[in-house]
Amino acid sequence: MSNIEIITRYFETFFSGTAQHTTVRSWLSDDFHFRGPFMSADSADQYVQQLGSFGDEIEMFAEVRNIVAGQDMVAALVDFRGPSGNITFAQWFTMREGKIARLEVVYDPRSFLAIDGEHDG
Repeated sequence: MSNIEIITRYFETFFSGTAQHTTVRSWLSDDFHFRGPFMSADSADQYVQQLGSFGDEIEMFAEVRNIVAGQDMVAALVDFRGPSGNITFAQWFTMREGKIARLEVVYDPRSFLAIDGEHDG
């Protein structure tokens, strides 16, 4: 399976509606590292545990606008649709032995803060 196929399956699992954290874990190396605006993790188990704190029932969908790969890297531009609204973000994956070893997610966190603020009041 190519790196793009692995990431496509990861997206299908992660953004298929209701979160499937156990299946997401199967795509990650044990020493997986994650960095994003609101959280970070230094292992696959820590990442999945943090995802679980958002709840297993959160409905999330995404449309991959573009995905490219080169050697052990995959980059994707994704339109995310969730219960709080829509956000476009970039994801940078580092692959190793058919697993995701590292993921960095980049987006403007002000979008989430603005959306959350609308629901607070």
